[in-house]
Amino acid sequence: ILFVGYINGFVLIPSAVLYTMLDMSPVVALFVTAATLVYAGSLVTIFTAICVKRLLVPGRICHTTVIPHPSATQRWRWWVVNTTCRSMQPSLGLYTGTMFYRFVLRRLGMDVGEGALVNGMRVDFAANAISLGSQTWFGSSVMPFPVQQREDGGVEIQHVVVGTGSLVAEQTVLHDCTLGKGTTVGSLTCVASRVTPE
Repeated sequence: ILFVGYINGFVLIPSAVLYTMLDMSPVVALFVTAATLVYAGSLVTIFTAICVKRLLVPGRICHTTVIPHPSATQRWRWWVVNTTCRSMQPSLGLYTGTMFYRFVLRRLGMDVGEGALVNGMRVDFAANAISLGSQTWFGSSVMPFPVQQREDGGVEIQHVVVGTGSLVAEQTVLHDCTLGKGTTVGSLTCVASRVTPE
């Protein structure tokens, strides 16, 4: 009960200040305060995910990388980054389709071209193995999967490339593929180990 009181005070005190200082109606002041807290919290969540990703899984992957027997520490680092990125997804969704979304994807290690419109993408520890060309369009819930578990227990990380001017529709899975310039991929499609011509 004490915690709920602190949270109420945290929201109501700025609202009261806005109400008295700026002569806003109480409803508008409460709405502005709540919206500010939501967006501020989302920025903290996104910043935390970027820091965790860059600290635990740095660098770029521009070619196929095979890790024969990942150590327990390496798997733990991947799990921490995946969990953090998954918890960041709702916060990042507030900025879908904006330049800030592209900025965040670049900070997470992706190569994102100018003018790319990304409406939602699943991000994990292998984000630095994904390249999006300029002027590409991504629908919501696109899932690039550059990681593959090998039969010998190893892990293979392959570069997923989407060429300039490509369109990838909603709920599409891109697994170990290179899409050429101007490629169109329809909704509910899985593209696996396929290279389209330039």
